[in-house]
Amino acid sequence: MKLLNNFSLFICILFLTTLEAQNVVQESSLYMSQLGVVDGLTSGGITAIVEDNEGFLWIGTPEGLNRFDGYRIKTYQNEPGNVKSLQSNFINKIFIDSRGWLWVITRSGGLHIYNAKEDNFLRISTKKLQNELFEDANGDIWCQISRFEYNIIQVNKKINTTNTAGITLDDFTIKTKEQLYSNLPKEIKKCKIAFSKNNGLWIYRNDTLYNYKLNENRQGSELLFKTKIEELGRVKLILNPNNNEIRLFANSKILIFDSKLKKLITRIPVPNEVSDPRSLELIDTKNRLWKL
Repeated sequence: MKLLNNFSLFICILFLTTLEAQNVVQESSLYMSQLGVVDGLTSGGITAIVEDNEGFLWIGTPEGLNRFDGYRIKTYQNEPGNVKSLQSNFINKIFIDSRGWLWVITRSGGLHIYNAKEDNFLRISTKKLQNELFEDANGDIWCQISRFEYNIIQVNKKINTTNTAGITLDDFTIKTKEQLYSNLPKEIKKCKIAFSKNNGLWIYRNDTLYNYKLNENRQGSELLFKTKIEELGRVKLILNPNNNEIRLFANSKILIFDSKLKKLITRIPVPNEVSDPRSLELIDTKNRLWKL
């Protein structure tokens, strides 16, 4: 891919050489290429990125949403008077749930779902939100409303399709996490979280990695395991969709934890091009690590 010199989106390709049977922590390296404004992005200030089930990359910027098919970029922006367009151009977060639905949060307010059939958006909420969305094992969407607080969006269970055409606001119920879960783990109160469809709720706090299973009756949680890793300070968690690995991004290193083996398997030094590993955002189905 063409290399650019100015503001751009970094593509970090991970070449991992570790095997599950290895008992020692290995080191790996990163190869980097770039995609930027010259290629058609609405802005070089990348704010969010996801890969959908069709293989499209959706890239958020302060000037709009971009869809990249590997060759060309299509843009989506606010259209005054059109309630089926984005509420604003500044994209805070993009998320793909297990149904294949694309969710978008814009900075000035607005939670949207993309309607692929009509190529437009349904506005679920017009309130100002934070920049995190997660899906739990029950199919509920956790939406961050303040630093450590989340609302939970429940989707009508009668909808059993990847097609968002025909859905309305009546198909969604928004509740606080306390209304749905009466006994959440104390670790969730002041930390960043991550969810895995199969492995539940992940939390890193005070040099310990926790894994919880949220009960199907939504009344509490079960601690599956916890393990000390090392004191990393502020950490960002990303789940690898291709295997059982959890990435922990800290100031000077990237740690790879195998949730099946329940141990650290790889430590990657942060390359000079990555000033803040917490800006690393996505592992796609080709095992590429994307940095904002």
